[in-house]
Amino acid sequence: MNSQSKQSANLRGARRGRFPGARIHYNRGRREMADENRSARGWFAIVVTAVFALGVVLAALPADAAKKPVLIGVSIALSGKFSKSGGLTLRGYKMWQRDINAKGGLLGRKVQLKVYDDESNPTTGAKLMERLITFDKVDLIFGPFSSPVTYATSTVTEKYKFPMIAGGSSSSKPFSRGYKYLFQVMRVNNDSMLGNLLLLKQKGAKTLAIIHSASIYPSSLARGLKKLAKRFGLKLLSVDKYPPKTIDFTSLLIKVKALNPDALFLFGYYPDGLAISKQVKELDLNPRHLSVMLGAGYDEYGSKKGMGADSNYVGGYTGWEPFLKTKGNEEFVKKYFAQFKDDRFLDSHVIYGYISGQVLERAVNQSGSLNRDKIRDAIAKMKFQSFMPGHFEVDPKTGMQIGHQWASFQWQNGKKVIVYPKSDATGELLYPAPPWKSRK
Repeated sequence: MNSQSKQSANLRGARRGRFPGARIHYNRGRREMADENRSARGWFAIVVTAVFALGVVLAALPADAAKKPVLIGVSIALSGKFSKSGGLTLRGYKMWQRDINAKGGLLGRKVQLKVYDDESNPTTGAKLMERLITFDKVDLIFGPFSSPVTYATSTVTEKYKFPMIAGGSSSSKPFSRGYKYLFQVMRVNNDSMLGNLLLLKQKGAKTLAIIHSASIYPSSLARGLKKLAKRFGLKLLSVDKYPPKTIDFTSLLIKVKALNPDALFLFGYYPDGLAISKQVKELDLNPRHLSVMLGAGYDEYGSKKGMGADSNYVGGYTGWEPFLKTKGNEEFVKKYFAQFKDDRFLDSHVIYGYISGQVLERAVNQSGSLNRDKIRDAIAKMKFQSFMPGHFEVDPKTGMQIGHQWASFQWQNGKKVIVYPKSDATGELLYPAPPWKSRK
């Protein structure tokens, strides 16, 4: 029998009790192995417990400890009748996002945008806002474009106590409900035509007529103008409104032509503003002053795609222009065209979107957290100089903008000329405008 066979036999004998001494050694070895197994199981349990505890601790840490991005929800018009302005507002949001991330983000965390297309529909906008808050779990919110969609979506943000920076609404209606979490970037439009009427009164105008879209924003502009007309003693000959999707304004314009007002004010969004302007010329309607509110404010209105040379003498109001000497304006304009080299124009809606980001940035930094109540309180007390005329400041009770100032302009020689206020004026109002047939 070889040595290996002897060892096996001895081991079997030890297990059977034939060799008492060997059995002692065998039992001792088995106990040592058992102790080692128990020790291994103990260490395994400790490791599992430690890993579980670490997970609990990490879960309990603030979100910024893990450097997760700050997620900002956006439901905005990328299709439908507000898509032009909605897309420009979103561009402003994205420019701010790029700049804040270049500086290290909010509270040291990068900013991401979660964007949905509300299709220019208030009901869709409200549903998407609900989704952003309850499903996507966004940290913060940017507002939509247009007063109707702002009105609808703000009912959702107010319900969940999310501060909304409304960069796309200058109507008073969304702010008339006592909401605490809704804040305006543009000043309410009730007095936006103040400069226009003041100058027309000084130039000798006595009568005016109004045609406006039935949408919330244009309707509020018309109401504001009616009050100003009464204030300045101008006689209002007619006020007519049209459904938002109207494309033929012939009957309304023929009525106004018969009244022969000194001034005609048209209130609508860009597509209908441009269409009705062209029909004013086609019907040879010659008010001594024509203001196209919203439509004429776009740089494209004076281009070949718009009215071209026929834009001359047309007036409007503006909340911002690229040539204004406001703080940081020149630098921003240069940065914009460096980034968007193919663009010929920089629209004010980009500015309103960007300033919305500035407001949110300041509020987060001042509160030192993403606590929405603290952010809300910071915005309510905020005051700073922005690119816009005047400054950013809201009424803490209503959230309505009180620091921003509107300016009046008139198209002259293919360019917008600021005619009011005097401090920002780059020219004088030309009145009366020559008849269409006598223009070159």
